[in-house]
Amino acid sequence: FSFPARRKIPALSLASGFSQCDKAKYSPSHLSGAGGLIEPLRRAFSTVPNILEMNFSSLEQFQFKGSTASERRAEALALTNHFANVNQHVIGPAAVAGLKLFAGVVGNTSNAKDVTVSQIVEKPEAAVSSEDMTTAANVFMSVVYNPDLTEDSYDVTYGTEHKQHKGGDRYKDHMNVLMERIRGGENNFDSRPIVVRLESATPVWPSYILNTIGFIPRSNSGDPIFTMLNDILNEEENNGGVLVICHSVAQPLDASAAWKDLDVVKKWISNRKECKMKVLLAITKADLKAESYYHDCHSMRDLYNKIFGRFEKLLPNTEMFFVTGWRENGPTDEMACAGELRQTIDAVKARIIQGNSKEGSSPWIDKLDARIGTAQLRKEYLRLIGLQASRYVDSFLGCLTHAIDTLDKKRRELLVEYDAVQIDSVSGPIDEICTVTEKQAMIYRTGALERPSSADVNLETNREFAAKYRKTLLEELGIIYNMKDFEMTVSLDDIKQIILTASTDIPINNRRYHSFWMRIERLKENSKTFAKLYRMEPLPREEIIDFITTKPVNNNMDVDNFVNTFVVDSVKTIFCRELGPLFSKWIAYMVYESYECGFFLSLRDSTPGKALKTNTKFHEIFLEVLKDIYFKDIEEEVKYAVLGKAPAFLERLNILRETQSSAKARSETEQNWLQRLGAISPIIAAKIAKYLKITLPSLTANTILPLSQLKMKENFAKPFVPSLYLDVTLEETQILNEIAQYYFEEMLVQCIEHFFREALARVDFCYSQTRYERDNNFLFKHFFMTTFERESSQFPDHQSELAKFTYNERYYGYTVQQLLEKGIIVFNDKNSYAKPDSKANDPSKRADDPFSDLRHTQNNLTLFSYKFPRSLHPGYRLPLHDKVRGRAKTFLGDVYNDKANIESIILKEAVQLRDLQLQLKAAKDYLKQELSTP
Repeated sequence: FSFPARRKIPALSLASGFSQCDKAKYSPSHLSGAGGLIEPLRRAFSTVPNILEMNFSSLEQFQFKGSTASERRAEALALTNHFANVNQHVIGPAAVAGLKLFAGVVGNTSNAKDVTVSQIVEKPEAAVSSEDMTTAANVFMSVVYNPDLTEDSYDVTYGTEHKQHKGGDRYKDHMNVLMERIRGGENNFDSRPIVVRLESATPVWPSYILNTIGFIPRSNSGDPIFTMLNDILNEEENNGGVLVICHSVAQPLDASAAWKDLDVVKKWISNRKECKMKVLLAITKADLKAESYYHDCHSMRDLYNKIFGRFEKLLPNTEMFFVTGWRENGPTDEMACAGELRQTIDAVKARIIQGNSKEGSSPWIDKLDARIGTAQLRKEYLRLIGLQASRYVDSFLGCLTHAIDTLDKKRRELLVEYDAVQIDSVSGPIDEICTVTEKQAMIYRTGALERPSSADVNLETNREFAAKYRKTLLEELGIIYNMKDFEMTVSLDDIKQIILTASTDIPINNRRYHSFWMRIERLKENSKTFAKLYRMEPLPREEIIDFITTKPVNNNMDVDNFVNTFVVDSVKTIFCRELGPLFSKWIAYMVYESYECGFFLSLRDSTPGKALKTNTKFHEIFLEVLKDIYFKDIEEEVKYAVLGKAPAFLERLNILRETQSSAKARSETEQNWLQRLGAISPIIAAKIAKYLKITLPSLTANTILPLSQLKMKENFAKPFVPSLYLDVTLEETQILNEIAQYYFEEMLVQCIEHFFREALARVDFCYSQTRYERDNNFLFKHFFMTTFERESSQFPDHQSELAKFTYNERYYGYTVQQLLEKGIIVFNDKNSYAKPDSKANDPSKRADDPFSDLRHTQNNLTLFSYKFPRSLHPGYRLPLHDKVRGRAKTFLGDVYNDKANIESIILKEAVQLRDLQLQLKAAKDYLKQELSTP
């Protein structure tokens, strides 16, 4: 073989990250567009992280060997296929379909499929079948030449297993172990393929093919392997491809030949024009037929018909070949078998010519020679692959072009960032990041996407992040349960089981959502689900009797009082200790997650985030501030609002009347609408009824349903009267406990629904789409306060500048609690409680006063918060004073100034992108040039 000189990309120094000629050299006008790429491919090559994750090593090693355009297209398709398989985890299955043309081998078991596959890819030593081993899983084999290797390298992937081997022997051992393991499983085969990528140390044509599991002879009960492969071929046939059928010369062509029943083969026979897949037939083990087998052949045509006749009757106008393999467990006698066939055929030809000299010039000789031998099969296989390769190779070239454009665009953005770092501080970007974070958090919570022309973050990035944050109810539950800092009497497994059971009636539990409002609605929808987690402890008969109270005047027995009191107390206890804290943390987590996502989005694509996306200290402190104000503070505020006082409304709740009242209200609403609909057009009425979910009878005045028969004047809360005096029977105890359990569950549902009404009022800002411009000042203030507290000692100049402001200016936006804690507000000496406690600091007096560490010193003023959560303190949400805000920006700009590191990171990334861009451009140019050569 003759190889063209390999192109090498010159080494590039770090300093040459941006050259003067970059604009002209890599301008978009210089590079052709991605053309008609399918959307999954275009998307896969539109993001730099995706491109950097891809493995392009096969491009660097690739060189054409074919002398014709068709052969080179087949090689280019093999390269495309290699690339798609290696990078499938990056570009995704939908995109891979646009780069892979199917090619596979099928046939009954023991028909030399494995041998034929290894011969087609020019690697006989890669065949692993033997007398005691049959294929138990489809094997996708791809081969490429790597001149840098001294020994063949095998990369084997099966499911999550990944192994690499040097040399064919270790590869065969590994494949035998895999096949044995699969056959020992439940089904004796696996639908998952084993993917083998072979880098050859010796020159080979880049090629690929799928070796399938062998069919068993057809039976009335069918074959699950046949069904699986038939489905695969039906799916692949839509995109074309090449199917090689292996049939042993020693086997009959009857009903046992399972491949005849494949839908693709039937279509090939009956409707050739509509069949997009090309079919080849390999008649294997040809050397098994001795010269005596052809004794009745008296002409070259007879010889041709003897070999191919019965197959051509079944598969007319199909290219078929008479091929050999080897008889040993390895290819040691491959040449001997091929030579034996050639010797047999030559002897038969000589006998025929000796009997009739005119047969020496018969045109059937050429037909025989074109179809005898594995080399002829391989040549036709590559030709068919080459004929269908154009669409896939063009897509691959389009992918390279699109990747080059994407890298070029990113390098231009880096150039802008690099220049901006030279002249700008980070004070402005920090303020803008607060705005973008608030804005993106709003978008994340509500789904209110912006128009592309005004968006800070593009739609594609929003979609990518949304996919990462989507969760089912169970996935959310697992996170919240593991975060809880309180005890629960129900285990995580118990809660999961209840939710799984409820998901039959509430299918949205299994949906993945990312937006806050949808996840809240799902949580509310499961109020009854969470109430079912608990069962009230049954009251013992003795206690019910013991706590019977008396009614005034007539000294009558009242057993309801204790039972109802116990129910209300149980509900309050469960709700205040477990469900209330759980839901508070759950809501706070969803709020915080929106801001976390917004922050990462602001760093990912927005302009202000570019200057700070590599600043670790900035990331840590900003996320800490978000966690403080949008997780901890939200959680505490929700708990205070809902759990600060026990849900006292339960003590004035009549469950039976509430239930009947709700039913009556719904019934009357429907009836009122039915009366209104009776007076308008029946067509319009029917549409309104359908929208309102009302069952609509005949809309005539005579058929309007009567008003609800529910008697709301009736007193539903009737006292329970025991049958015995000063006693309760076992049956009555059971009845009381069942009624109590009913009240318990219904009241718990009422508590949960009450919680969500109150809690959502506290986080009403999460539903607003217009307040992010104002809230960014709130976020900026808290970020400044936290940073100043940690870093101000290193910046005395900023401390002195801030000290020049008046108290009203400097501490505007601070809460009284903060001012007390920082010692800004100090009590005078007349206030004994504000003086430092001498006992607390005097070791000799500490032992005499056990409360010395609890006395109210200047640094222990928690009582002055009056147990209000921090978020409810006056001034908490106020912004900094305008004058202080300007100085705060300057301070933050100096604290997070990281220009040298940013420049280094930008230059390093630019060099990486430029080198890859040059490599891809060189590969694309080489492919286009070689493929355009006749």
